[in-house]
Amino acid sequence: IRKDNVFVMQNGVDVNLFRPMNRLQCRKSLNLPIKAKIIAYAGSIQRLQGVNLLVDAFNDLKKEIKGLKLAIAGRFYGNEAKHINLNHEGIIYLKSLTQDKVAKLINAADVAVVPNPENSFTKYCFPYKVVEYMACNKPIVATDVGDVGIFLRGFKNSLCKENDKKDPGGYTGFVVIQESHISVHTFPRRGFVSIDVYSCTDFDYKAAA
Repeated sequence: IRKDNVFVMQNGVDVNLFRPMNRLQCRKSLNLPIKAKIIAYAGSIQRLQGVNLLVDAFNDLKKEIKGLKLAIAGRFYGNEAKHINLNHEGIIYLKSLTQDKVAKLINAADVAVVPNPENSFTKYCFPYKVVEYMACNKPIVATDVGDVGIFLRGFKNSLCKENDKKDPGGYTGFVVIQESHISVHTFPRRGFVSIDVYSCTDFDYKAAA
């Protein structure tokens, strides 16, 4: 492998398109709330890039910040719409936007995010959105994953740990009958319940169901 005269060039950005613009005008152009605090994400909508984690984090954050909005632009990858629900109060789904409108979305926001979890894709990619956010002079919050972490290392308060959201937990109940038991484990925040039935003797499970 040649070692001399080798140069690494980071992704560039069209600064004629992605540049600081008037926030109010950009919000009006995209029909976004004028006075709300807005978080923006523009890119592929898939779990591989942490959009599900972004939605979960937003649902927690909006309880602390009144009127908070999350504006998302992009396409669902494959069948990811089955796994990522954007139908939450406060989420504004703008679908796929042209590049000029993406620039307006970034400028309309108070902060832009890159929620990448660590995986075999994000460890070795450098999202164009990072330099697009920076060209618009927009505050960024990004996970410390791959080159994004290296690129933003010098910017205070821009980086956070990937997928450090605490498990919301739930409730568990038991009914014990001699050596047998029935247990119910609920996870309200996840919309999930698990039921275990254990018996020390044979029984008709169809009748129990």
